[in-house]
Amino acid sequence: MQPQSHKLYILVDKRLSPSQRAVQACHAGIEFAKKYPNWEHQSIVLLGVEGEMELIDRAAGFLFAGLPFTAFTESYWDNRTTAVAVHGADEMLKDLQLV
Repeated sequence: MQPQSHKLYILVDKRLSPSQRAVQACHAGIEFAKKYPNWEHQSIVLLGVEGEMELIDRAAGFLFAGLPFTAFTESYWDNRTTAVAVHGADEMLKDLQLV
């Protein structure tokens, strides 16, 4: 089932500095576009989460829901998950705020 949303959500660890959040969000977005080449860009929304464990938990929820997503791990930080990109998760992400 194809998500009807026009938004690509990128969740990023809001404990990172603003510049680090921007870079990690870009990495996740690029990985999403590579994995899902038929995705058509319309809108990107950056949302903050409370660290790696929340990113992993949210990614598990996306997997369970069957949504297209990618998780980005940063090799410079011991392969820590720093951002997740997901398409079609409007309802699942209502509780998060923009970064």
